[in-house]
Amino acid sequence: MVAQAISFSIAYQTNQWTSHGTEEKSPVYDFDEINNARKYIENDDSLWQQLLAVNAITPCVVYYEDILDKPSKEIQRVIDFVGVEASISIDLESASLKKQATPLNLEWEERFNREHSKHA
Repeated sequence: MVAQAISFSIAYQTNQWTSHGTEEKSPVYDFDEINNARKYIENDDSLWQQLLAVNAITPCVVYYEDILDKPSKEIQRVIDFVGVEASISIDLESASLKKQATPLNLEWEERFNREHSKHA
């Protein structure tokens, strides 16, 4: 969830929420901002897990990376999960959306993990 928190921090600082946007300013590493985002994401995930468990709901878990890797297969899996009779093929190139993570994300993740281990 650290990677997700870093992506959120960068998007928040630059106001670039999709690959269609343009970076308004350069992001600056901020341990506290990333850590707070991580805690929020972990808490949110925990609440979803509790809601699903209490209501005996088995979710269809979808990972962003799987959609990027094999979009048609992943979307078909979701369609099958919900019981809809349909077949779909997606061309992400035509959607022109791209993964926004850059080497900066990895750099920040490594730095955060080093600093987080010192705070623990």
